[in-house]
Amino acid sequence: ITVGDVAVVNVTLPADATGTVTVKVDGIEKTVPIVGGVNSIEIPGITVGTKDVNVTYNGNGKYTAQSNTDKQITVSPVDTEIESITPVIDDDNNVTVIVKVPADATGNVTVKIGNKTYNATVEDGVAKVNVGVLDKGDNDINVTYSGDENYTSANNVTSISVPGLVNYD
Repeated sequence: ITVGDVAVVNVTLPADATGTVTVKVDGIEKTVPIVGGVNSIEIPGITVGTKDVNVTYNGNGKYTAQSNTDKQITVSPVDTEIESITPVIDDDNNVTVIVKVPADATGNVTVKIGNKTYNATVEDGVAKVNVGVLDKGDNDINVTYSGDENYTSANNVTSISVPGLVNYD
């Protein structure tokens, strides 16, 4: 599963088993009744990584309590796409590249234009990368999002056409 998905743990016991079963994954614990020897338990909010699944049948008059700890769930980061890249030229001919990723993403964005590299931190899913004045003509903008615990890294390319501006660095 990936971050944000709900894990489902299916428990099957003898058909005449009653009582409750407790499932614990990644610090999240749920206790549910057993009906007809079965139940499915939904566990939301599991973080990235391989997590042990601890299942405990609490027993009843016929069956003794028992635990199973030999199962695991692996949660992967979400495959990320850069949602948008918007280059903006202000009145002083400075260019800011606005990069949008998922709203809860963190990390960094790297923008490469020609042989220059610029960096910015993602805040609320947006990174604003100030790149200054660009050479006139078409400029390719190569954007890389670093990824974070919940999102994979991503790359995208766009371009900006700068009319009549010359950069004298």
